[in-house]
Amino acid sequence: NAILSRFPILTEHNQDVTHLRFDKRGLLHCAVKLPRLEPLLHCVCVHLSLFARSRRLQLDALAGRIEDLVPTGAPLLVCSDFPAALDVARTAGKPFATFGFRNDTEWQVQDVIDDGKGLSFTVTRNQKEVGRFTTPLLGRMNIRNALGVSALCAELGLSTAEIAPGMASFLGV
Repeated sequence: NAILSRFPILTEHNQDVTHLRFDKRGLLHCAVKLPRLEPLLHCVCVHLSLFARSRRLQLDALAGRIEDLVPTGAPLLVCSDFPAALDVARTAGKPFATFGFRNDTEWQVQDVIDDGKGLSFTVTRNQKEVGRFTTPLLGRMNIRNALGVSALCAELGLSTAEIAPGMASFLGV
């Protein structure tokens, strides 16, 4: 697991959530200090087990981590395309917003156009247009990630004009 940031990572913790000795798993959590913005941005990276019982225990650990460390009122965005992620958010007992391709999602992407050099798309929140963005990245997963990033930036108070240049220039990792 890895979390990359050009901004200072103030705290980090890698929690071992291995339940089977041949299936090593970790839950990486960090808090990032963003310029001009409060509160800290909490990031979690986890790759869940392929085995259902282990995965359930790992999801419970993730919910506990969110409940313990993410302050109430801090932006918490959950990809609704993954039902297990929604279960974790509900279990953690914190307010959260959803993003993804499902129709019942708060933050959605619409009108995706592939011009061969990248993608352009419209981000909506509760069916109201937030802005139109472009990215040089291709593919459904990159659109989902771009949606999550744009939703998070908007939740943190950035305008479409502030988000768009970063989205258009990000070439991936």
